[in-house]
Amino acid sequence: MTELGAVLELVGNLREAVALHREVMALRSIEADPVGYAIASANVARLVTRLAPPERRSEALIESRKLLTESGQLFVAHGHAAHAGHVLVVLGDLERGSGHLTEAKTALLDALKVAERTGQASLLSITLLNLAMIERDLGQSVDCRAHLKRAHAVATKAGDRLQLARILLAQALLAADDLPPFDVAALFASVEADFVAIGQHQGAIPAIANRASAMARAGHLHEAHSLLAKLQVQLQSAGDRLSASEIDLSLAELLFSIGDKNRFTLAMQQLQSADLPIRLEQRLLLLRARESMRSLDLANVREFSARVRGAEISRSASFSLELLRAQLLTFAGDFSATDVLKSLAQQAAPSPRESAAVSSALATTLAWQGQVNRATDVAHEALAKWQALQEPLSIASAACTVICTSFNAAEREAAWVAIDRQIVMACRDQALVCEAVRLLLDRNIPAYQRVLVQMRKDGNESGAVWLARVSGGRLANQKLLDFAQTIAVRHQIR
Repeated sequence: MTELGAVLELVGNLREAVALHREVMALRSIEADPVGYAIASANVARLVTRLAPPERRSEALIESRKLLTESGQLFVAHGHAAHAGHVLVVLGDLERGSGHLTEAKTALLDALKVAERTGQASLLSITLLNLAMIERDLGQSVDCRAHLKRAHAVATKAGDRLQLARILLAQALLAADDLPPFDVAALFASVEADFVAIGQHQGAIPAIANRASAMARAGHLHEAHSLLAKLQVQLQSAGDRLSASEIDLSLAELLFSIGDKNRFTLAMQQLQSADLPIRLEQRLLLLRARESMRSLDLANVREFSARVRGAEISRSASFSLELLRAQLLTFAGDFSATDVLKSLAQQAAPSPRESAAVSSALATTLAWQGQVNRATDVAHEALAKWQALQEPLSIASAACTVICTSFNAAEREAAWVAIDRQIVMACRDQALVCEAVRLLLDRNIPAYQRVLVQMRKDGNESGAVWLARVSGGRLANQKLLDFAQTIAVRHQIR
């Protein structure tokens, strides 16, 4: 029955797989068959948190840790060191999912010692793979690549196609920040095909989700939504509640980008009522902070940011927090925002996407501070970086900054040409900004101000006040400056 449980896992029937593993636990007592019991117990521990409904997730996490501790002790007591090593890997994965990166790394380093001592290839490759993902979370890309290279060599020698597919998925995740989104999507499509070729449809799910993320970066928001919606149905049908929650969160992030207010609000209500693991809770809090920044609810931005900082966070979450901190300082009239961003630029240098994001943020901050010439120069840098990455929505954002800050008509028109208006139309906020800057180019200020009013009606207070203040300053237009001041007074920004 243990083998049948493994087959059910492969095809994605997690509920029946857990039921069978629990049946094995009931049939094989610790006294009569301690190893068989421990195997079944470890299998239940691997899956129980993924199946738990939101109201039982904390309870399932406690049960999982207890089962892993018990099975590990049984394996050690009966001379099955390699099995005990696999338990440590599961424990590491559990702790990583719960946001406890230090505990996860400790468990995996212990597993690595067992793997190297026993010489078991499957344990060694999976331990190295999981260690690589921890190093990625911690921002240690050199160590991450070293672990993946070693894991790949071990899995190749063993002829382990499933493990090779998992390693290729990890390598694709590492490469995703350095490549244009269509290249990233193709990379994940290839990884997905590798999983499907060996009948591992469940393993293909992360590849599909990341392909959707890449399509969103390419500006194909509705195609990305379709992929995620199909995954959502598939995971809910399989009973994989944990993975389904992650897809729910990805959908909410996408709906925020699209500007679908009604569906985004519904998605957020469902997510906020769920008992998410810390890793997903941090992503949700960052999304809530971004939503609050959009509406200039700065008190909530501070609250959500503080809650993210209250736990151990990944390198990517830390980067997002620093960008938010710079925005908060900008709207508070604190010129140290530029220092934060310059420091972040040094950290982001190895990552083309992060470097481009910092340049975009610095350009908008300098423009808000009235340093429009410097803002224009940095916006040009951001535009060039995003064009190299072929990300149309970010290209449009940087181009709009150039249009709002530059005193050179030819520069403004060239920036407008860089915008893919057809793709931008899929994103409500960006579409309105582009409509506004086109009117700005035409010097149709009354119509421009009407678009700013519409942005406010949509809840995009931060976008409206930035456009009004920066363009009003460049044009010396008092009506626009008064419009910006009205928003600033309401939200107590400077």
